[in-house]
Amino acid sequence: MSPALRTALVVIGAFAAVVLASVFYSRVLRQAPVETASRPTPGVAADAPPLHPGIEAGLRALKDNRLDEARTSFESVPASDPSYFIARGQLASALLRAGDARGSVRVLEELAALQPDSPEIAERLAWGYYRLGDPERAELNALRGVEIDGTRAQLRYAVGLFRLAAGRTIEAVPAYKRAMEADTGRRNVGDALMQLFTLGAERPDLPGVHYVAAFFANAMQRPELERQELERFLEAESSGPLAANARAQLLELGPTRSASPDPSP
Repeated sequence: MSPALRTALVVIGAFAAVVLASVFYSRVLRQAPVETASRPTPGVAADAPPLHPGIEAGLRALKDNRLDEARTSFESVPASDPSYFIARGQLASALLRAGDARGSVRVLEELAALQPDSPEIAERLAWGYYRLGDPERAELNALRGVEIDGTRAQLRYAVGLFRLAAGRTIEAVPAYKRAMEADTGRRNVGDALMQLFTLGAERPDLPGVHYVAAFFANAMQRPELERQELERFLEAESSGPLAANARAQLLELGPTRSASPDPSP
């Protein structure tokens, strides 16, 4: 295990007692099972035409992880079919699961052109570009998704993550702050933290991860953890406006609990 990943896991453990309930409820509330042909599609009338056979075959193959077969089945649905949009969305999922993130993004861009007001597509594009290592385009799509549907709390946190990944920590912190303010009951904080520390493990060259972690610690009233993250940030970045802010925050926190008066007379 790399030192960066080991450190990330240690910090995650420190947060665990605070965010465990948040992680559980956020996942329960948002997690959805794999789509099947028998499930009604939101926004589609109960008497809508049946799905194209290619979709039904593709969903079965996708469920069994037969990804090549799923891709072929979804691609068999013609553009003239009423369920073409559904087929392309499932094709994007199949491509992503097969490791073809670029192909998945290409299909999602096609869908975005067909339905530009879909927050779901904007969100999927955001994460697709992030996986491709393009945080700037990921941010643009995340902002578009939030503009379409302001209730997407997790996507608001993602804006901060994408800015952080692009090295723009100064802009990332306000984004995280707005996301937390809009997150009722802070139900998405757990997932946001997991994404943050995953980024830190993958990109140890980003000291801003520690600065943002200190922000979360402050919001959760964990002063010792806040101090730890600020000090780790300053070890990597000793100059600039963020470093000055970090030093000011450390002064406000005061001495550590372990600090004791000098016993000598």
